[in-house]
Amino acid sequence: MKTFVITNSKESDRFSAGDVCDKLNLDCKNLPAIFLENNGKGMCYESSGRKTNLDADSRIKNAKKRREVGCGLAHRNAWLEVVASNEPHLILEDDAALPLDMNELSVVKDSFERFSNTVLENDYDLGHVGYCSFFGVAGECLHAYIVTPDGAKKLIQYSSPCAPRIDSQIRDLCYGEDNKLNCKLAQPNFANSKNTLFAGIIKQGNHHSSLIQSRLKNI
Repeated sequence: MKTFVITNSKESDRFSAGDVCDKLNLDCKNLPAIFLENNGKGMCYESSGRKTNLDADSRIKNAKKRREVGCGLAHRNAWLEVVASNEPHLILEDDAALPLDMNELSVVKDSFERFSNTVLENDYDLGHVGYCSFFGVAGECLHAYIVTPDGAKKLIQYSSPCAPRIDSQIRDLCYGEDNKLNCKLAQPNFANSKNTLFAGIIKQGNHHSSLIQSRLKNI
């Protein structure tokens, strides 16, 4: 499957997505992560042609919220590429990882292929290949998801990088009351390895554990 990896070369301990590309035989292309400075309000306002009613200045001036805006912009760039190509893509953040300590690679590969086919054959807009849950509601996190061209158009239309947490916006669009997107959560939920977190088939890397392991190797 064609895949975009949102990556930042400065954070080498988060590069587990390259291993996902290799082991699942994905056609991967890197897209740059986006990091905003204090003057990034103009970029923040670029969404669906309308300005958010939130205070963009305060979000850009706050370092944590500025990172959230940059994350939203990077995913939006991926959606624009999906629309331009008119082909479905898997989107990975660079810390996506496979849970292979207790799960056979062949089983993970077969499950990923079956889930991908289910998403595409049933005209879903988006399929969460990996996800997490907050307050008992699943569908948070964007470390691994399939998006179709129609789904990407809806995401561009209904979400804004300026608004809080693009992950939460997509969860609400998929599984909230508005239900503007037709989405699916991956099954089975594989057991996590010692270096992975969360639910689904493709997991998020446990940065702290991965960083400890890489440092131990260098001692």
